[in-house]
Amino acid sequence: MTQQTKKPVRVAEVPRPGLSIDVIIETACELIAEAGTEALTMRRLSERLGVALGATYHYVPNRDGLLLLVAERINNTIAIRTTDPKQWQYALKSLMIDFATAFARYPGMANFHLANVMATGPADTRDRILEMLHKAGFETESAFTLLAALFFYTSGVSSTELLSHDQPGLPASMVALRFEQGIDMLLDGAAVQLRADKKTRRAGA
Repeated sequence: MTQQTKKPVRVAEVPRPGLSIDVIIETACELIAEAGTEALTMRRLSERLGVALGATYHYVPNRDGLLLLVAERINNTIAIRTTDPKQWQYALKSLMIDFATAFARYPGMANFHLANVMATGPADTRDRILEMLHKAGFETESAFTLLAALFFYTSGVSSTELLSHDQPGLPASMVALRFEQGIDMLLDGAAVQLRADKKTRRAGA
């Protein structure tokens, strides 16, 4: 009689007790905050968690999938302060400052966000902003263009890490001030476009 050999149990099929997707994302955030996205590998993450590599893959398919979850985690810490159409400039400026502040804590994540998440931000945030801008009087195309321009600009500044560190001859506080002035310039241009959009609407009414 031939003795049957038991098949080895794959490590990925036996996740460590207490290990969860939330723990994995939080640990990934810690690693990125310490050394940036380039330092994040599935192997290094598994070592920090104290588990076999296969156990980590039980929860996330690959590194890019994990980075998407990290981007979502960061985005979830950012909220629109108001959706009052009369305060659209304040709403957008505060959102961009909060976005830059949040992503600046995680070197490399702003670039990843720009390349892999819609340039107009997370869907729920985007939809709320577009609704606010529509009520303020913006045409749909103008609203999309404004939102994309703000996210491109803010992601670019955040990806350089200028907001987090002093630069040669220029303190971080001055960089932050210039960053906010750049947002103001974009919003001033948007205000001009808003007047044109309102004029177009009146002409078409």
